[in-house]
Amino acid sequence: TASGFVFGWNAYLWDPWNVLDLTVVVTGWLEYVSPSMGNVSAIRSMRALRPLRSIKRMPGVKALVDTMLAAAAGLANVSLLCSFVFLVFGILGVQ
Repeated sequence: TASGFVFGWNAYLWDPWNVLDLTVVVTGWLEYVSPSMGNVSAIRSMRALRPLRSIKRMPGVKALVDTMLAAAAGLANVSLLCSFVFLVFGILGVQ
């Protein structure tokens, strides 16, 4: 690019989202260049993270994602309690 790829104040690789894009593209090409490399689908599954780039451009979506991440801690506690209750009733149901 005109601003630079690695060096410069506005270089392509200074943005972490661009590094993610580069990683996804390179791992996609590795499958075709070296078929004996093995299964790289775990790394290619990071493609699902690419739509998260829109968070920077839309403040409403950022607020929504921040709220969901803040609620995740409380949901983790509730899911732990539910799994414990299911475990107890599962043990009692087997007996």
